[in-house]
Amino acid sequence: MAVTDFYIPKWLRLQLGLSTYSFPWAIGVSGYKPSNPLSATHLLQYAHAKDIRYVQFGDNMPLHTFSQDQLKQLKEAADNFNINIEVGTRRLSIENMLLYLAIAQKFTSPFLRVVIDDAEFHPNEKEVIETIKTLLPHFQKAGVCIAIENHDRFPATTFQRIIEQTDPMLVGVCLDTANSLGANEGVSEVLQVLAPYTVNLQYKRYYY
Repeated sequence: MAVTDFYIPKWLRLQLGLSTYSFPWAIGVSGYKPSNPLSATHLLQYAHAKDIRYVQFGDNMPLHTFSQDQLKQLKEAADNFNINIEVGTRRLSIENMLLYLAIAQKFTSPFLRVVIDDAEFHPNEKEVIETIKTLLPHFQKAGVCIAIENHDRFPATTFQRIIEQTDPMLVGVCLDTANSLGANEGVSEVLQVLAPYTVNLQYKRYYY
């Protein structure tokens, strides 16, 4: 069965964008690195050639590994191409989130997309809520929303509780249409719960 379309509310205004995860093999994944990987500048050039105005940098091209000069050059290139950069990371810890909040501010990213876990970091629901509550004053002051990706460990209702118990005005969802299959939930089921909280949509065609 191929999932190619789903209901999008009329109030949800979408702008087409690309992500570093649009080209995982060209950038490289764990255990595989191409001989000539796609660079940040080449990604912007590709988006510009396709008249795409939004490019999101995820944890497969982590911006905290860029030098200050490289971040400045990336911002200048994006401005020259009239491209908006959205910032993403992995690991919802206070230290990492504050590090990436500063980067998000450099690029005037309206939200910080975050995957809660990394290889050695798997907080429970209560810990996630406590961490976000600690972070909220910093994000509120910066005017940046926390966009939690619906990664496969938690079901949709857990993300809903996390948002409702923190601040739905500052915390939302980066909704990936495939990730929740890992939690045995299909896209229709996830949309019913998380569509009202969605600030970023990652649309994929997939088969099962």
